[in-house]
Amino acid sequence: MVNQRYNKFKSLPFIPYRIIQALTENEDFFKLLKSGAYDCLNIGDLTIEEKENMIWAGQEDMGNHNIFLTSTVTDEMTEEKMILKVYRVHDSPNSYVLSTVSYRFDFMYGVRTSMVKYNEVPCSRGDVFQEELMKTLNGRDVGGIGRLVYDKNMSNLCSANIGIGEDDKFTGVSVVMATGIGDDSICR
Repeated sequence: MVNQRYNKFKSLPFIPYRIIQALTENEDFFKLLKSGAYDCLNIGDLTIEEKENMIWAGQEDMGNHNIFLTSTVTDEMTEEKMILKVYRVHDSPNSYVLSTVSYRFDFMYGVRTSMVKYNEVPCSRGDVFQEELMKTLNGRDVGGIGRLVYDKNMSNLCSANIGIGEDDKFTGVSVVMATGIGDDSICR
């Protein structure tokens, strides 16, 4: 009998945080999360500490944070607050050594904060969010096998849904991207 090594998903727990680490390089992305102002992209850059403090890491008061590595958030959202949820939404085995894992990015914001001044033009905050997300993450190594991509060939779940949330209070956009997971010593 041949001794086969199977996918152990060793990188799986770390990918959401690696995604956030990659996003910290994008100043406009964090400005969209920090401020609900129409001209939020004109505010000064955030420090690394300010960005890290936006991540909820199990503290009792979720309301002091904007980024969640889970699909569930208690009723902490106000009309002026922006929230990003990054979480695994699906995984599917391709073989015993490689799987495709899909991650959802839910970006929610108050209806009254839905417009931003972007390159001197009024734009939907959700559209600017999606552009900044893709600009930073599409094709990025986040710790899986291969790269995080927005590609139906990687996963049929890759897509974007517009208008998530409560229509009269909150809205947003949800984007799904995928990457491969496997033991890279097996896959190479």
